Amino acid sequence: MARPELLIAAPLRIEAAAIRRGLRGESGATVLRTGMGPAKAKRAASAIVAAGPRAVAVAGFGGGLLDGQRPGDVVLGTGVLSSVLSSVGTTSCRIDGLEISLRALGFRVHRGMLASVNHVVRGTER
Repeated sequence: MARPELLIAAPLRIEAAAIRRGLRGESGATVLRTGMGPAKAKRAASAIVAAGPRAVAVAGFGGGLLDGQRPGDVVLGTGVLSSVLSSVGTTSCRIDGLEISLRALGFRVHRGMLASVNHVVRGTER
């Protein structure tokens, strides 16, 4: 993999396909399907480090919605809560500019903690 300007990690095949379709080959972004779960995330992290992108984003579908959010909204993570690791991590990037750009493009944008799980969440668990 050549050194990309932006590497977008997508856990699921359908997520990676949607991102690629949206990009339509017009950007300097590379999409990496990572797979779901801690072991696959660890392998993907190694591949991302080896690729040496200038920027990394993780994109995918959210399984739960809070009051005021609706399908199609963008959530910018301010940190990650992991059900597997029982830990909280924070992002080290500045998201103000990204939020402004997304809003200018017409997206509804929210900020907040993201929950990461090792399985697809369904029903009352959401």
